[in-house]
Amino acid sequence: MGERWQNFINSPSAQILLLVALILAMRLAGLGLYPIMDTTEARYAEIARKMLQLGDWVVPMYTYEEPFWGKPPLAFWLAAVSMDIFGTNSFGARFPAWLCGVGTAFIIYSWAKPDRMLGSLAALLFVSSKLGYTATGDVTTDPYLMFAVSLAVYGFWQGYINGKSAAYFLGFVGMALGLLSKGIIAVVLIGIPIFIWLVLKAQLFTFLFDRRLLLGLLITVVITLPWYLLMESRSPGFLQYFIVGEHFERFVVSGWAGDKYGAGHGRPKGIISLYALDGLLPWSLLLLAFIPMIKPRWSDIRQTVTDDRWYFLIFWALSPILVFSLASNLLSSYYMPALPALCLLVAKAVLAVHANSTKKNLIASCVVIMALLIPAMKFSTALISETWYNKRRNQKPIIEAFQLHPQDAPLFYIGGRRFSAEFYSAGQVRFTASFDRLNFPAYVVLPDALDWKVPNSCEIIRASNEHTLYYCN
Repeated sequence: MGERWQNFINSPSAQILLLVALILAMRLAGLGLYPIMDTTEARYAEIARKMLQLGDWVVPMYTYEEPFWGKPPLAFWLAAVSMDIFGTNSFGARFPAWLCGVGTAFIIYSWAKPDRMLGSLAALLFVSSKLGYTATGDVTTDPYLMFAVSLAVYGFWQGYINGKSAAYFLGFVGMALGLLSKGIIAVVLIGIPIFIWLVLKAQLFTFLFDRRLLLGLLITVVITLPWYLLMESRSPGFLQYFIVGEHFERFVVSGWAGDKYGAGHGRPKGIISLYALDGLLPWSLLLLAFIPMIKPRWSDIRQTVTDDRWYFLIFWALSPILVFSLASNLLSSYYMPALPALCLLVAKAVLAVHANSTKKNLIASCVVIMALLIPAMKFSTALISETWYNKRRNQKPIIEAFQLHPQDAPLFYIGGRRFSAEFYSAGQVRFTASFDRLNFPAYVVLPDALDWKVPNSCEIIRASNEHTLYYCN
């Protein structure tokens, strides 16, 4: 046992895994170093904070009076539990997403078995890529969907193809988690690579008549259906908005006017492919640099693809592109569920080039340097967040200044909702359109961009992050 362990530690794959662990540790250490940022992070963190405060684990609340119909509750459940353990702060809100990133990296490594080198390199590409680094710590629903999709397709491959029943049913747990993290889109993204592979292999009917399928679907239904039914009973209209609006109109209607929680994200059709390349940075640049080396050795590289899982991974990597290419309302994070597959494919290409190259040490050095680029930059940015982060996107300094004064008057924001202000004030903030609607005394926060005439009775308490806090008596 000791000799085997020593051999593993001295292997290149183990050294790559140590680099993976270092990057994950850097990300973990940085989670609490910078504030929760408006708008997306702060919105989801505030919904989770309200869930914890109100003790209502069925209906996520957008305000104290209005329910949130935009997303299922998994991200809010886990963030609320984490904040109950670690406190209502940025670390507590982000920690569950970090766990999702760690879990996804483990699934990536497991996909490549018994090739430890491939699994280690693919995991490194994932945690050090632009989108992968985001996936291991941002307060959004996308890291949860990514983990759920990865677990589901891995369960299909190990369970159906390799005959491991435990993994087969674990895949349906992954589908349930996807339905509870982002909804029906999870089933679509899981189903596309599975369906294409089954059709091409003429195994679709064999899969459909597998006796385990009914039990697997039952597991998914038992896990997910109770919350959907409870949510609709407690907040009628949820299913209509969430299923029709969020799953259809959001993607086909540019600037979707039905969005209850903000403006639509209108984008040119087909931009999801560019989002994939952008999310893979810096590795997409390395892949482009390798193209001249890959072309003359393409036949040799193809011979290294010895089983069908590589074709399955291609289908998985293409699934968001197939779904969202015609969409006119999307974000760059929509490619995240397929990032693990893309990292495995790129890692395979890198190893193939490395094996046929006479400059092995140069390639290895480039990989290590590139792996540290984004993590080192992001971690350094977190350490000096006061200088580098867009100050408009967090209200923590303003709220801290308010909390240092006697709480003898309410706090109002003029000019729009600031979720980070709600989060850091534990829901004490109120919002209004102008000074005319206020009864003094009151603390008032005014964005610097608004040219309001401040009453003479108001004195400046703190100016920060393009906002000014006044006390008006």
